Amino acid sequence: MNATYAKRGRGFASPAAYTFTVSATAFPTLFNPLIVKGYRERLRLKHVLTWGVVVIVVAGFIYAIAFFLASNQGKLQATDANAIALAALLVLQAIILMLIGTGSVATGIVQERSARVLDYQRMTPMSPTSKIIGYLFGLPAREYFLAALVFPYIIVAALASDVSLWNLTQLYIVGLISVWLYHMMGMVAGIVAPRPWKAGVATQAMVLITYFVLPLLGQWGFTFFLYLTPRPVFAKLALEELNLPASLLSNFKDIPTTGDVPFFAMNFDPMVFTLLVQSFLIVSLFVIVYRKWRQETRHPFSKIYALLFYAGVQIGLLGSLWPWITDPQRFKEVSQRLENMQWLGLPGSRYGDVIIGILLSTFLAVSGGAVLLMANMITPDRHTYARGIRQAKKLGLPRNPWTNDAADATPYMAAFVLMTAASYTVFVWLAVDSGRFFTKAPSAPALALPILIFAGLAMYLQGIASRWGKRGLTMGLFLVWIVPFLLSITIIVAKQPVLSALYVGASMPVMSLMYCITYLFDGLMSSRLEDDMVMLNNAGPLTFFTLGVNTLLAVVTIIVAQRHLARIRRQELKRAESEDDASTAPVAT
Repeated sequence: MNATYAKRGRGFASPAAYTFTVSATAFPTLFNPLIVKGYRERLRLKHVLTWGVVVIVVAGFIYAIAFFLASNQGKLQATDANAIALAALLVLQAIILMLIGTGSVATGIVQERSARVLDYQRMTPMSPTSKIIGYLFGLPAREYFLAALVFPYIIVAALASDVSLWNLTQLYIVGLISVWLYHMMGMVAGIVAPRPWKAGVATQAMVLITYFVLPLLGQWGFTFFLYLTPRPVFAKLALEELNLPASLLSNFKDIPTTGDVPFFAMNFDPMVFTLLVQSFLIVSLFVIVYRKWRQETRHPFSKIYALLFYAGVQIGLLGSLWPWITDPQRFKEVSQRLENMQWLGLPGSRYGDVIIGILLSTFLAVSGGAVLLMANMITPDRHTYARGIRQAKKLGLPRNPWTNDAADATPYMAAFVLMTAASYTVFVWLAVDSGRFFTKAPSAPALALPILIFAGLAMYLQGIASRWGKRGLTMGLFLVWIVPFLLSITIIVAKQPVLSALYVGASMPVMSLMYCITYLFDGLMSSRLEDDMVMLNNAGPLTFFTLGVNTLLAVVTIIVAQRHLARIRRQELKRAESEDDASTAPVAT
């Protein structure tokens, strides 16, 4: 809106209308029409009264139960009882905003898509950024209101428990960033999912995985996964400020709550590191929504941003692993953890092999998941590739620009492999140089095998996606991964030679990784089980057979995909030449 007097009939706008116009110009985000629309739709009186009463009663019940249960133990003072009530109320707010609010964003976006409202919004003069911000804050309006109703209880509990205002402020800063991260996940799911309930369920499952499953990797070196959530800051508040009983803190025993976060050779404040990690993901999710908003047929990532995103993933993995490999004290802590796991039956001299084997396996598994995601996000299908050729022909270009969505993604997959190989080389070099991890120094060819198998895996994923598309990739992975797994189980149940089952399952990434690690560390996965001994005695042949299978799949699928793309190119160029001849032919009179 312009801050000018607007004509209204024969006169001018009222002073109130002029004031609103000036305010909307000065604060465009606050008066975003989509935010206003969301608040008007989701904060209707009947909904506000119904859900408001429910939240107020539940919050009061939680406060009273937590306070009186803590007080009745006889060992806690009123301050500590209020601290427990404060922690419970903070969890309630997190559930409202992160879980329920994320589902509201996802289902709301899908409903707007189904009603064709998003198509109308694309034609409005607002910028895509303003529209995204409007939906991001407008759709969860009810959840923001309900979370605000819990604040009176939180203020009372915080004042009574003498909590540091700065620590509580840090928690809310990180918590709000986490909320926006999860809401962006919901928006991405809503843009992609065909039905509201699918978007809501998928998004809430993503939130639970991000909050509870991925942080488990932080216990084994991959620290940045832990900081996708506000859990470290909440744990710091719980341990330092709330003085909660040890029985309530079992979930936080492996979460660093004091000191800085080590990353490479640097140390970051926990709140700063959390904001950096979550901001990187928020920007990535924003890129997906922005591109889909501009044109629904666009790929989620551009080719350039896919390179930047994958480089960020590799930097995060390597930076998190760096202090785990270079710090002797951390090695002692993890060795002590392994010593308490008596079921492993390993001597203390093999703890270094176990630790580096776990770190190496997780590094390759996370990188493989990122490669699979990239293959889905930047590989053009047949129609996109053909459209790009026609567009290049119209513009007089010899081929598609290499950054275009329609360009072949095979070179980018090769770049992802090279990035992974560079990170893997630094990782292995640090481990060998430390002298703590390898019982016997492995040879260079043995160290190269895992990354060679990874390269074959990445390239055949790209070949399948290029030739048969996303659905073909799903079916291809079923044939290459699931079918061999089922055949292996059938062979074992039929009491046939176990070695045959191991060879049949060689195409599965989990089995190929297990063979590599076993061969690399000379019996690292040793066990008393006879079946495992078969694998130990044949680790070398199984590893090289796996390498051959992955290499063969990569070569065959890439050749088939390139022939397929060449055939499409010939067809489109021939069609363009026919159209040119028809347009230049003389018209019969």
